[in-house]
Amino acid sequence: MARLGVEVEGEGEDREFTVRGYEAGHSGLAYALDQETGEVIWRFQTVEEGFWGAPEINSGAGLWFPPAIDGERDMLYYGTGNPAPFPGIIGWPNGSSRPGPNLYSNSLIVLDRQSGELQWYHQPKPHDLFDLDFHLSPMLATVELDGQTRDLVIGSGKLGRILAYDRENREVVWDTEVGEHENDELDGVPPGETIEVLPGVLGEVETPMAFADGVVYAAVVNMATPYTATGHEALDGTQAVQNAERMTDLDAGTGEIVALDATSGELLWRHEVEAPPFDAETVVNDLVVASTFDGTIFALTRERGEVVWSAQLAAPLIAWPAIVGDTLLVGAGAGDGALTAFRLGAETAATPASTPEP
Repeated sequence: MARLGVEVEGEGEDREFTVRGYEAGHSGLAYALDQETGEVIWRFQTVEEGFWGAPEINSGAGLWFPPAIDGERDMLYYGTGNPAPFPGIIGWPNGSSRPGPNLYSNSLIVLDRQSGELQWYHQPKPHDLFDLDFHLSPMLATVELDGQTRDLVIGSGKLGRILAYDRENREVVWDTEVGEHENDELDGVPPGETIEVLPGVLGEVETPMAFADGVVYAAVVNMATPYTATGHEALDGTQAVQNAERMTDLDAGTGEIVALDATSGELLWRHEVEAPPFDAETVVNDLVVASTFDGTIFALTRERGEVVWSAQLAAPLIAWPAIVGDTLLVGAGAGDGALTAFRLGAETAATPASTPEP
């Protein structure tokens, strides 16, 4: 996952791998460089100074994706990740090491492009206990609403909500819940108990959304994660996230592709799928192309979400395709990867491409 890193020590058969994630005192960081010299012009740390009172324990508010850039207003719009450790660790259950809202995690943050200074923010999920990021690259859209043209910024993430904000007056225009939800609003896990939480650690809106002609398209993962107040007796943030991911059953995951009206947030249609959609929607002409982790790729009508074409590949799909002219290119794999091309009107059987010598 994006929040984990791997340190490698030694060479050859003596190599040792150590997985790191949510190390204490680490924060997401936005910064700008001079194109000519590489000099850092400004920095913005996404965790408040002091790390919510415990820099020896807390971390988070990572930046997964690039910002949206509003050239007219000279603003940058970022979505940020969750605070950690989550839900807690031994000695600090249920986020007690980080009291308060934990700014600026799980937030839309808006920075001045020239100075990096914070202009405004909104935090849809304060004091998050269950890894419910608001991490996606926001999308900029202009819509007609109540007889007026309004410039919106639309964000989402693993919390399973899609929000639209007015870029001018900064108000929340709409806030729509998608996917399945269970126990995600709890203030804490009761001591000694294990609870299932939806969205889980791997969903719901895990990957980038699409926008076209006044409609927002999103892939939603429905997959629960079991939690205890101390992250299954975790010693630190790294163990807590590893435990959460290890105990999440991928095979039990399902999902849905949804389309929302960008002016109101109203659900226009929902297409259910039997495996998690770890892709991102690609809109082309009157179709939405999507895929699922079991290797299925398919195209839906933009108007009703009806399947018009599908194919089954032999490897998992976790990324979105590229479309050039009449050709659809799909990268897939876990271990042995493959690049598959589909073409309109193709009459010949698929053949393996040549592999260059290493």
